[in-house]
Amino acid sequence: SFFHFHIYFFLSFFHTHYCFPLPLFFFVQFNSTMSDDKKIQRKRTKKAVQKRKSTKFTIDCDTPVQDEIFDIDAFEKFLRDRIKVEGKPGMLGDSVSVDRDGNKVNVTTKIDMSKRYLKYLTKKFLKKQLLRDYIRVIASDKASYQLRYFNLHNEEEE
Repeated sequence: SFFHFHIYFFLSFFHTHYCFPLPLFFFVQFNSTMSDDKKIQRKRTKKAVQKRKSTKFTIDCDTPVQDEIFDIDAFEKFLRDRIKVEGKPGMLGDSVSVDRDGNKVNVTTKIDMSKRYLKYLTKKFLKKQLLRDYIRVIASDKASYQLRYFNLHNEEEE
């Protein structure tokens, strides 16, 4: 490269005019950068290794549904209409499925989707139904959320 040539020229000039010994590694060119073919090959292998696995998220709506203040059918429809796939809401196709199992809503995805996105949509639904002040969304384990009431009994005692 241009930089290596100038270093080589500069050091060889001083070597011939001022007579001090130069180590041999100054005359060897180092190829520290990887060739473009190898970079492309490495990228291809990384993409081939990554597989899309299906992920199942669960939102447990048991307590508010039993108290009849939460409409689980409307929540399921809300998720179907609002979940975005490739930037388009409601276009779930084969990559995302939303189904209900009793008082639980299961979201199964074949694409990358964060659990946090489902929490965001659940909070949005609660706000729309004017329940956000009474119900909160809590992570019960790695792949599920649970809807619970805020603890209001502490304020009632005072």
